[in-house]
Amino acid sequence: MIKSADIEFDVKEPATAAEKVKEMVAQESGYTDNIRDYNQEDISMVVKVPERKLELFVEQISSLGNVTSKSFNSEDVTEEMINIEANIANLSALRERFWSLLNKATEANDILKIEKELNRIQTELDSIEGRRKSLKN
Repeated sequence: MIKSADIEFDVKEPATAAEKVKEMVAQESGYTDNIRDYNQEDISMVVKVPERKLELFVEQISSLGNVTSKSFNSEDVTEEMINIEANIANLSALRERFWSLLNKATEANDILKIEKELNRIQTELDSIEGRRKSLKN
């Protein structure tokens, strides 16, 4: 499950509040992402904290100003993670078979074709592993 919250609030000093949010995020072993500063009057940021700390964290940062909107969302990514794991296993096995073929190849044309396919497989693996990492975060 991926849980998220969207909060908007008014504060007197947005830059100061943003710095305080960053400190609070760090204390919760989280991180900030996509910080956008609109002339120091409006600041938008994405913060990531461990799922088990989300609701308490939202309460804490809500105390920094006048909350104008707040919503919570959750998304079940179980099926996607299962598919990702299966794809990684299959592509890893395929990559090993191509490495084995590469070690046996003697013709330059065959070597180039195998290397091209290995590159394609590795690129796909990197992409899928990136998605897995994103979901886990």
